[in-house]
Amino acid sequence: MRASTTTNYQELLNRVLIHIHQNLDEPLTIDRLAEVACLSPFHFHRIFTAHVGETVSGHVRRLRLERAATRIAFTGDSMTDTALSVGYETPAVLPEPFASGSA
Repeated sequence: MRASTTTNYQELLNRVLIHIHQNLDEPLTIDRLAEVACLSPFHFHRIFTAHVGETVSGHVRRLRLERAATRIAFTGDSMTDTALSVGYETPAVLPEPFASGSA
């Protein structure tokens, strides 16, 4: 891959990563993120995974869980409030250590 192509992809992905961080509590679909990157969904997902090292859904899930862990540790908010505030529709999606309160 040419250096200019890599640089262009990095710029596109930086724009997407910023969008993800700014909208983490909103639904983040592949189609919408591909639109932000100005790429087809298939091509976007392939490029994202290659450059970031994890799938789009895995990246979003990890960021949401990190945000949830931080809120649980420092705010004392309930599991339900925490799950809803980080973009989940229900607290049931939090992994067992979070849901049981033993984290």
